[in-house]
Amino acid sequence: MKGLFISSLLVGASFALPTAEANTDTVEVSLSNITPIFTDSKLSTRAIRGKMEGKSFADPTLIYGEGSWKAYGTSNGHNIPYATAKDGFNFTYVGDALKKRPSWATTAGLWAPDVVKIADGSYVLYYSAVHKDGKRCIGAATSKTSDGGFVPYDKAIVCDHENGGVIDGAGFFDGKDRWLTWKVDGNGLGGATTCKGSSAPGGSKYKPTPLKVQKMASDGLSLTGKPTTIWDNRDNNANAPKKFASGEKYDDDGVTENPALYKSTEGKFFLFYSSHCYANSKYHTEYAYADAVTGPFKWGGVLIATGSKNNEKYKAIGPGGFDIDTNGKNVVFHGRQGSSTASRITFSGTVEIKGTKVTL
Repeated sequence: MKGLFISSLLVGASFALPTAEANTDTVEVSLSNITPIFTDSKLSTRAIRGKMEGKSFADPTLIYGEGSWKAYGTSNGHNIPYATAKDGFNFTYVGDALKKRPSWATTAGLWAPDVVKIADGSYVLYYSAVHKDGKRCIGAATSKTSDGGFVPYDKAIVCDHENGGVIDGAGFFDGKDRWLTWKVDGNGLGGATTCKGSSAPGGSKYKPTPLKVQKMASDGLSLTGKPTTIWDNRDNNANAPKKFASGEKYDDDGVTENPALYKSTEGKFFLFYSSHCYANSKYHTEYAYADAVTGPFKWGGVLIATGSKNNEKYKAIGPGGFDIDTNGKNVVFHGRQGSSTASRITFSGTVEIKGTKVTL
């Protein structure tokens, strides 16, 4: 969740794209060279370059270190699984990057990892885990290399039990300061969304699901200052679009999650995030942009969705969990390969950013 380049593949897309209101900036992002890199063998119906037999690899993150690309994913029976590739596309599964679980967490799955390299050359791994107090928190682990061996930090670094817990932590370096972004999981409290726990109450309005950012110390473990909300779902966000390009009313089912930040060479800040319920075919990836990491962000559009032009060949259902490398080109995201399966495979690709437009 670090950077992205997206452009021409959205041209001619048959799905509805939202249109931002009063948007005078010209921003273009495109996505290309999409390749499935991990898949469950029982779902594979064609030759897939670098396929990973028997592996579901959701919520991927990507980083280059020690001469190869590394991808890390949600636990799926492990702690934090990871794989390596020389070219950023043909990945080979290695094993667990996190050798033991944090002492403050339960045995529930570890979600949506992110790995960053800090100034001293070491690495910090972020993930969410269920705290023994009952809600998810963001945890961290450290390693001298990106090749596994991460040791968990002895306490959670972000919690927000009152507002539903926190998930999807991701690090970001803007060239001067280090930041952490995350989602406050208001969906876990219920509300109008269909994407909630079975025991959570309903309602006529969506609960807030703010994406927040906060400055960090150089060690990547200590937060400083106060968090800022940079995006939220449509009921709680004045900058959310009102409609799609087709004229259809904009709908996110009260869900925004998986934030990933990137700063372009032109100094623009891009926020990539998933929208709608992760288990629904309407789940997709959008982006917004700003002149500062703390916003205000303007809605940029849909990057990739079920049935979009840049997804016709790969037919990824519910493409989300998007992450971009610090080089601003290599990206990964996940999608399902069948409407009746919960398994999510990882796809890799490259993006292009021109001004404020991203193309995948």
